[in-house]
Parts: sequence; C-alpha cells; structure tokens
Amino acid sequence: AIQNWFERKAEDLNFDKSAFRSKVKFSTKVIWYETAEDIPTKVFTRLNVGKISLTNAELIKALFLNSSNFHTNDEKGMRLRQVEIANEWDGIENALQNNKLWYFLCDEEKDDNRIEFIFNLMDTYRGRSNDPYSTFRYFSQKLAGKSENDMKHNWETVQEYYQRCNEWYSDRELYHKIGFILTAEITNANVSTLYDKSSKMKKSEFKEYLDVLIKTHYKNKKQYLFDLDYYNKTTRSVLLLYNILTMLQNDHDSSHFPFDAFKLNRWNIEHIASRKDSTSVPEAYRKQWLEDVRNYIDQTQAEATGLIGDIDSSIQRENIDDLYFKSIFERVTDHFNKYMTADYDIDGISNLALLDEKTNKSYKNAVFPLKRKQIIDLDKSGCFVPLCTKNVF
Repeated sequence: AIQNWFERKAEDLNFDKSAFRSKVKFSTKVIWYETAEDIPTKVFTRLNVGKISLTNAELIKALFLNSSNFHTNDEKGMRLRQVEIANEWDGIENALQNNKLWYFLCDEEKDDNRIEFIFNLMDTYRGRSNDPYSTFRYFSQKLAGKSENDMKHNWETVQEYYQRCNEWYSDRELYHKIGFILTAEITNANVSTLYDKSSKMKKSEFKEYLDVLIKTHYKNKKQYLFDLDYYNKTTRSVLLLYNILTMLQNDHDSSHFPFDAFKLNRWNIEHIASRKDSTSVPEAYRKQWLEDVRNYIDQTQAEATGLIGDIDSSIQRENIDDLYFKSIFERVTDHFNKYMTADYDIDGISNLALLDEKTNKSYKNAVFPLKRKQIIDLDKSGCFVPLCTKNVF
C-alpha cells in the first residue's frame, strides 16, 4: 500500500520526496502496539477512532508496564509484577480522584489521569520547553534501555511522592498550612519545592519552616494588618489565613477547611456592615428592599425618628425616585450602623469577611440582619460558609 502510494505520488510534480523523508525522520512519532487478535486492522481502528491524543500518563504507564523492562524468562512472574504495578497505579489514581485531596494540592480542574500530577512533580525539566509531551520524554529517557532495578526504583519514587502528599493530607496542621500556602500562592512555594524541603527535615522542623514561610511572605509586603482594606490585594489571603488559623486553634475540632469548595467557587470580600450605596439596589427592587428591612428595625427608636412611618409611606408610593430613595436608604443604613463611631472605616479589614460570589451578589446591599438571615439559611442548607464569616454574623 505504501509502495503504490509513492508510485502515484511520483507523477505529482509538486510532491517533494526529500521534504517528506525529513518529516518522517524528524517530526513523526510511532507507537508500537502488539496484539494477539487475528484482525489487527480492527484493533487499530478501535484504538484510533476519534483521533484522541494519548496523555503523558497513558504513555508513561506503557513505559512502566513494557515487558522489555522485565529481564526474565519467568513470564508468569513478569505478568504478576505488571498486574501489581497496574493495581498500585489505579490505587494512586483513585485516591487523587478525591476532590478534597486533589484541590488541597492544586487548582487544576482535571477529571481523569490525575496521576500525571505526580509525574509532573518528578520531571525536573518541565517548563523549559513548549513540548506537551516533555514529561513522557523525561521518563522515556530514564527507563529506555535500563535495568529492571532502574524501573523498580523509578516506580518506588512515584509511590514516595504520592505517599508524601497523602501524609500532608492526613496531618491536620500540615494540611491547613500547606493548603493555605498553595492556595494563596506564597512566593517561591509549590508542591515540588515543599517536597524537597520536607525530604530534608524532621516533621517538626518542616512545620516550623512553613510558619516562617508564611510570616516572611507578609513581612516582605511591609503592610500592617489594620492598614488592609477592601481595595488591597493582600486582604483576601489574610482573611483566608484568619479562617484557617481559627480552625487550627481548636484542638478538639477535627474539621478540615474545604479547599475544594473554596477553589471551585468564586469568593469575594464582603462588607459586614453595609456601605451607603443606594445605587446598588435596582429600582424594581426598592419596595421589596424596604419591606425586608422594616421587619428588622428597632421599633422604639425608629418611631421616635419617624423612620417607620417614612418607610411605610415609601412602600405605598407608586414610584420611588432616586433622590428620595437615596435619602431613606442612608437613614436605614445609619439605623443599623448606629453602634459605629464616626471615624470607623467601613472599608477596613475589621468590617470584611469572605463570602461566595453567588451569595454576595444576591444581597443587593442588604442590611446586617438580612445578611445574617441569609448566611444562617445557607449554613443550614449544608453549603460551605467560612468559619469566621459564620462567627461574625
């Protein structure tokens, strides 16, 4: 078939045999797949239907299970060892399918072949080229033409990387501090560098190192805690750290911060006490907003200022114009924020909390009692609410 194809091409004046030879020699990869089935064309078709590219993990698995790695005449023993490696491979992959473990380590949304994460950690050359198969080539060089002991050593190293990650996940203190470092993207810290450090330290030393890493990160920013506000880029990670350290302070609490829920949803910085921004309430929702807040107003104080009567008359109006609504909105906000001093910074970190974007957007600048009710309902429904957000409300 190939010979006939070339003979037909020979009649084509535009066909350059030398260019074709160069492409085959330098730009073509061949996968050799042996099959015991009688009709290999059916096997080929089945394997290639849809033309889905093989992943690094699938190619590396073939390297480890390749019979040429097992220099033995004991075919039965070789098959048993191949099955053993395949089962250990599946065990690691199944463990990484646990989203709590997976999103503790990384934030990539990946449904299958998560074991590739371990291989990427081991590939010391990764990131130095644009080759999508660089990790496969790294392992190919380590295993090609090597002894069975080399193959065993490399597979044991894969297991060691996974076991170290699982050890971090099982230790509550390590889980929270490493999870924070990876989530907050602390400078020069990733799973690979943390693995190297933990390999050279006792566990107690490694925990101290993590503390220093976090402290140094914030010291280098040269910012004081109460200088942080709604607009500062550091505020979000500080609020996250506050939640995590609050959980760790309770020795009798066995709960774990759900990094999977935190990474799979968008999280905003939310004001605890509302800001005076009447424009955040659309015209169509103004009456509803007034009806909602009326139920939570201090009746005695509001009657003395005439606020209740003004709210009731506003609800009866056919239309509430911008200027009038702005006036009554500010009076309602002042009513609920009456405990704040004149110099209180409403955008300061002491008036901020973490909340998921969906709930935050549903507020439409609600006053504190309404926010509190929504968060309590959210918590009762089983949705994740950060501990410190739940505490403050």
